Amino acid sequence: MVTIEVLSSKLSGRRRVYRDGQLIDEKQIFESVYTHNFKIGEHTLVVMQHGENFELRIDNVSFTHLHA
Repeated sequence: MVTIEVLSSKLSGRRRVYRDGQLIDEKQIFESVYTHNFKIGEHTLVVMQHGENFELRIDNVSFTHLHA
């Protein structure tokens, strides 16, 4: 079991991604486009921002489709 958390601030433009409580990415951007790629074992994960929404993709499949 792995926990991925994304924190996003509209005021500062800062995006933070945590894996099991450990910071794995931090960027300050004022655009509504953000992407962070990383691996867990053999799996490739991507956190993507679409406007105000974020999506987690695992091996290029949306987590919402895997979890359903």
